[in-house]
Amino acid sequence: MIASKYVFNYDYWYQDFLKYFSKEQIHMIIFEELIKWEHRELNRIFKFIGIDGEENDVRLPKINEGNFVMQNMDGFKVAKRKTELQWMLNHYEGIKKDHISREKLKREFWDICEKYDQESRLENLDADKKEQKKLEQHFYQSVRNLEKMLNRNLHEIWF
Repeated sequence: MIASKYVFNYDYWYQDFLKYFSKEQIHMIIFEELIKWEHRELNRIFKFIGIDGEENDVRLPKINEGNFVMQNMDGFKVAKRKTELQWMLNHYEGIKKDHISREKLKREFWDICEKYDQESRLENLDADKKEQKKLEQHFYQSVRNLEKMLNRNLHEIWF
């Protein structure tokens, strides 16, 4: 499936959204900014949806579900399938799924969610310098593309 190839490439998804919405209708939230500058980013979100954020004392939970990797290849395959099914359900109307009903997709999604919750994980991993460099190389062009699309510099939070 093409979408799973781009699951972490925000430029791909932003471009996809632009097929359906104008830039003024999209508010890009970058996770690292939301965590680092919670109050500022929440106020920007509130402003975007038309709520006076200064009156809202909202705090985000400080749990990052992404702070682990699956312990083995079976777990990785389950996590990948969960992502694919979630994408298929979110884009069901725009994809040709004549041979599979939405209800069947939902059942498979909930089944895979149960498997996902049972899989072993390696928690609280930090990438070493070599791994960080590989990630930077992999995502470099995607980040630069996103910078152009958003007309902003993302070096402070990424690379």
